[in-house]
Amino acid sequence: MRVMLDTNVIVSAALFSDGPLAVFQDVLGRDRVVLGDYVLEEVRDVFHRKFPSRCEDLERFLGTLGFEWFETLGSDVSAPLMRDPDDLPVLQSAIASDVDVLVSGDKDFSGLGLLRPLILTPAEYVAWRPGQ
Repeated sequence: MRVMLDTNVIVSAALFSDGPLAVFQDVLGRDRVVLGDYVLEEVRDVFHRKFPSRCEDLERFLGTLGFEWFETLGSDVSAPLMRDPDDLPVLQSAIASDVDVLVSGDKDFSGLGLLRPLILTPAEYVAWRPGQ
């Protein structure tokens, strides 16, 4: 199973690795994580602006993911229109990289009517991929 993570999921997981997110990370560890360069750049920008003292935590978290990198730029893929134009490159990356699931806490991704990728919140993803 190939899973792409949105910026908000990575930020939360890197900052708060205990509690409910620990379960998410455990379940995620059984799937192949795909990250687009757009999301990685956005995550690093958020950390530099809002959590400069936690940038090392982010890099440590990213190092534990063992992710597959996907180049977003040049992904000329048809995707549904979205309220926030900054979300479009994330959706285009998920479609172009042919991931099975896009995990996002952003409500703008719900109700798009896509069959692939399946779009789930972290809680929905954990429920959908329960631990064995």
